[in-house]
Amino acid sequence: MFVIKTTYAIFISFIVFILSSAPVFSAYIDDPPPGLSLYMDIPTAYMLTEGQFEATVSYRTVNDTVDVFGFKEDIAGGSNIGTRGDYHGTQGVFHFGLWEGLQVSYKGELRNLDAGLSTGDVEYASHDVMLKQNLFHEESWYPTVAVGVFYRGNRAENISRTFNSVSGSFLGVSVPSTPLEDPATITFGGIEDDSFGAALFTSKSFTPQLSIHTSLEYSRTIVGSELHLETGGLDVNILNDFSRLLETSDYMSHNFSFGFGAVYQVTKDIMFSADYKRIQVSRSGQSEIAEKDFNSNNVISWQVSYSPVSWFAMSATGTYFSNQFLGVIPSLYNSRTASKFGKDYGYLGVGITFFHDFGASIFKDERF
Repeated sequence: MFVIKTTYAIFISFIVFILSSAPVFSAYIDDPPPGLSLYMDIPTAYMLTEGQFEATVSYRTVNDTVDVFGFKEDIAGGSNIGTRGDYHGTQGVFHFGLWEGLQVSYKGELRNLDAGLSTGDVEYASHDVMLKQNLFHEESWYPTVAVGVFYRGNRAENISRTFNSVSGSFLGVSVPSTPLEDPATITFGGIEDDSFGAALFTSKSFTPQLSIHTSLEYSRTIVGSELHLETGGLDVNILNDFSRLLETSDYMSHNFSFGFGAVYQVTKDIMFSADYKRIQVSRSGQSEIAEKDFNSNNVISWQVSYSPVSWFAMSATGTYFSNQFLGVIPSLYNSRTASKFGKDYGYLGVGITFFHDFGASIFKDERF
């Protein structure tokens, strides 16, 4: 509780500092810059205007080569249940201005996680749809304010483990480690999470090069799973044990987050942005509580972009998690995998962005 109160105190102090410092930049406030040259995955209140479209495609990864800070952890013997090890994903972020002050955005990603399971990577498909509405345009030292409603979902495939031997107690009889004539594979089919929520964004430009932004977000998540079994030589009691294990993947959560960041136009062609986000999770309906129950995550991201022409840009990005994918991919978390989230993680990426104004012949050509 002390950590939560301290974190929120820091956040409120940051907002007070920004508002109190606004008069210092009064030379720019009365004629604020129009917004951002690139929007990508930046949580800003600025939006595209009618008919404008921006698309970003990026590839993010961490492996033995791309692991600058040693975040990736390999554990031998398939014991790294959770999300340790290699990661690679292809992400697409798309924004379209429906009309002035209203924007629809979609973010999708195909992820592959090395979960240390015998059948290879866990394959995740992630979807994020948001409708964002402008409430206020910045004026004097007041910021631009926007509100968004969203849906986020993650679907996983190929979560399975193969056993060549079994041991334990079956039908009340203690059995030593016994090889199986036919290896048995247990597959988690259809593990998923669905989140619905709302977000509040503020953005303020202090100079033609510098703007800051903040965000507050709440969502409710439902996590569930299915079980498909290739039984081989396993006794039914073993299947029951694994059915009870999967029950730990069924629960609900309330998620709160706040964040802040800045965008700086280094030159006409080069833009830099950095963001911090704090995620707090409150779970309910869990059939089993983890011994180490992690409920928060700190996420830091940055990106550097180069735009040689107005309609195209290239970017390098990086993301750091203090508790890995906690609150980001909810269905990866349960009482069995929780302890794996208590470690740093991160990845690097590269991407390209395209911009096109479909409504240039009808609407005024400007971003705001």
